[in-house]
Order: sequence, then C-alpha cells, then structure tokens
Amino acid sequence: MIAAAEQCKHGELGALLRREKLYDNPLQTWCKQLSEGGEQALSNSAPGPRAKLTPEQRALESDAVTMPGRRAN
Repeated sequence: MIAAAEQCKHGELGALLRREKLYDNPLQTWCKQLSEGGEQALSNSAPGPRAKLTPEQRALESDAVTMPGRRAN
C-alpha cells in the first residue's frame, strides 16, 4: 500500500485511498513506522479488531474454563 501511494501522481492519492477504503491517517502512520524502523516496525501492529464471539461461543469457552478435563465434540 505504501509503495502504491508513493507511485501516485498529484491528485491520485485520494482516489487510491477511496478505492482501498482507507483514511490518510493510517497511511501516514505506516510511512512514519517504515521510515523509523523499516519493515520490522510495520509487523508490530495488530491486524485489526478482534472478532466478537457469539453467545454460543462464549458459553463453550466458559465451559472449557470451568471443566478443563472435558473434551469438546
């Protein structure tokens, strides 16, 4: 994404960000991280928000905690 943004000519960056459904703030952050720490600095960020669990999944997880010896089907 950073490479694509750097190749944009004047006025093309907005179209790229709209197409990728991004705001400019994450792009600025990524560019700053890349310039300060290289590619290794970019890998430290989380991939996105954690998925929410359904009520059934929460019940299964709580059962697994309260009954550690029992195996799930």
